[in-house]
Amino acid sequence: MNTNFDIHKSICLLDDAIEAWLSYLLKHKRYSEHTVTNYRRDIQQLFTFLAEHYAVKREAIDVEKITAADLRAFLVYKRQRHVQSVSLARCISALRGFFYFAKKREYFDNLAITTLRLPKYKKSLPKPLRLENAIEIPHLIKDYLTHKRVHAWIIARDYAVILMIYCTGMRISEALSLYDRDFETIQRSYSYRVVGKGKKMRVVPILPVVIEAMHNYRKLCIYPCKEDTHFFKGKNGGPLRARIIQLLLEEIRGLINDETCMTPHTFRHSFATHMLANGCDLRSIQELLGHESLATTQHYTELDDQYLMQVYKKAHPHT
Repeated sequence: MNTNFDIHKSICLLDDAIEAWLSYLLKHKRYSEHTVTNYRRDIQQLFTFLAEHYAVKREAIDVEKITAADLRAFLVYKRQRHVQSVSLARCISALRGFFYFAKKREYFDNLAITTLRLPKYKKSLPKPLRLENAIEIPHLIKDYLTHKRVHAWIIARDYAVILMIYCTGMRISEALSLYDRDFETIQRSYSYRVVGKGKKMRVVPILPVVIEAMHNYRKLCIYPCKEDTHFFKGKNGGPLRARIIQLLLEEIRGLINDETCMTPHTFRHSFATHMLANGCDLRSIQELLGHESLATTQHYTELDDQYLMQVYKKAHPHT
């Protein structure tokens, strides 16, 4: 890799390109902050590796001279550190997106990344909760937090959040992006207009039991409800962070007889699977989840063999 070039100009272009790309993903593509953080790390790791590999400063890397061999060496380096295929595939996708963006915006021109193939890996199907556990968990959370003597408004908040993501299939980020002004609309229409990934808009029905839980939380919340503030608030009054709900679910996982990994996204999987098991068609579930592709929705649903046999016997004309 040739490193004889205008160092100051290159490093400025590189840093500008990285920040512009990440900002584009957040603001225009509406990627989650978690995804963007992972992409930033992938990009930074590449240039850190190249600097060490060629024993030069990061500032001395000519981005337009990076070769396919350089990129393959980077992937070998990650593989030697036991990075799994799914993470390598994400890394390559991130690098492709960045280099394409940089070329289109005329930061630099290098598409060596297009010569790399994504590693093959087996996609694991999401594991939904058992129906009885999905129904019981919001109530279990109430009892668990009450026993820990947590403030009543926080108990009501966490109960409402879990109930909402299971009853609507919303992403945790979508549920926590609600503003106080949105609750008035929800109470009137029993629905909420969600802006999901890629600015894809969908209307999600909100059940009365969810509205009741939201109303109870709002009544108990110690912070004033203003139109321009987030509906679900953290203990200090700011927006509630998804990590708080993730930690809560990790705590109560051991209290139920279910080996399923317990995350907010588990409830989204469970929503789709339980809707399908109770007769909802896959196309409607696709709309409720906000998926572009029906194939994506299929990965969010899992039916056991016993249920499939019941459907077969009921539906086939010769049975």
